[in-house]
Amino acid sequence: MFEYTVSYKKAWKAKQKAIARVYGNWENSYRLLPRWLAAVSHFVPGTIVRYQYKEDGQSAQVANFKRVFWAFKPCIDALPYLKPIVQIDGTFLYGKYRGTLLIATSQDSDTHVVPFAFAIVEGENKEAWSWFLSNIRQHVVKERQNLCLISYRHGGILSVVADERIQWHPPYAHHVFCIRHLASNLNSEHKDPWLKKTLINMGYELMSNRVEEMLAEEYWPSAPGPTLEADVGMLRKKGRPRSTRIGNEMDWRERGESPLCGLCRNSGHNRATCPEHRRQPGGA
Repeated sequence: MFEYTVSYKKAWKAKQKAIARVYGNWENSYRLLPRWLAAVSHFVPGTIVRYQYKEDGQSAQVANFKRVFWAFKPCIDALPYLKPIVQIDGTFLYGKYRGTLLIATSQDSDTHVVPFAFAIVEGENKEAWSWFLSNIRQHVVKERQNLCLISYRHGGILSVVADERIQWHPPYAHHVFCIRHLASNLNSEHKDPWLKKTLINMGYELMSNRVEEMLAEEYWPSAPGPTLEADVGMLRKKGRPRSTRIGNEMDWRERGESPLCGLCRNSGHNRATCPEHRRQPGGA
């Protein structure tokens, strides 16, 4: 219309100004973060929030952001009812300031993903992973044991798992690698999609066998209380039961009521002698 082509740089700058006008700039977002998390803690009591600040000589009223960890109380309460899985991963932030979002998730019995712990840190390094997993152990899973920790092969994570003070080693947790990350690394090295798919299928097959082994009877815990025996007084009388289906209140009828035909719902006959049955194709 105006015969003017906007350069990519100008379009990008205009977009950033529009975002800042609608949502505020990046600096205000950092200032607003403590208030937002404080509001969450107020309206959802029991939510865990932990900060780390940079030690650079700032005053008591002002501090430079370094890390923040949070875990919502409903997600913490859900953990005992989920699979004993803790899967961790990270992704870098898009925006003016560098940083990485770390997240811990689990699964319910229908394989729905349930995220329960989050952190914004300076990057994926040993110190950041150590701080994140320490907070999960201290505030979320606590003394729980025999967890399955799933991650990719990051050196910082391996160092944290090897540190017994953080309690992500057996018997507290058993560390395994994410099969999809392993398959992606394999594909990057050999450029073979079939090999990648085969490795993923092998991983799922091994997981299935392991679950079946863990559900075997020798792994069942002992049950408290006395040994249960069948009640002799509840024995059925000898002979074939009158019905294989147990009746309930939906089967009760008032005394004197005649049974209804299952086809036309009238009384005086049954399905085999129903006039409607005779009119249908294939009827007698």
